[in-house]
Amino acid sequence: MFIFANTQAGIDFFDVNAEAVGYQATDTLPAGLVAWEAKAKEIVAQHIHFISEHAASHQWGKAVWRSRAAVRQVAMPDIFDWGVAAYPGRFGIMSVQVQASSGPNYFL
Repeated sequence: MFIFANTQAGIDFFDVNAEAVGYQATDTLPAGLVAWEAKAKEIVAQHIHFISEHAASHQWGKAVWRSRAAVRQVAMPDIFDWGVAAYPGRFGIMSVQVQASSGPNYFL
């Protein structure tokens, strides 16, 4: 997964287009990240079903950049929790980012 939007204009465009195809914002996530979660789940499920008989490790990155840092901390753990529950022993989590420092609340 990679950054879809790294400016406020890009994030707004991401949300508007997600809403245009039927995704709705929730109390915790804007429509763009609701769409991102749905598509991330679809990609993982398809990969495990069609490509990998054993395990899948996906390289995760931020869907949107800094202006939605708090929201990322909802969306990414949602995907991680779903993957571990849906595919126990087969779902891997790996950060592809270099970070000089980190902490327990740092979600990629």
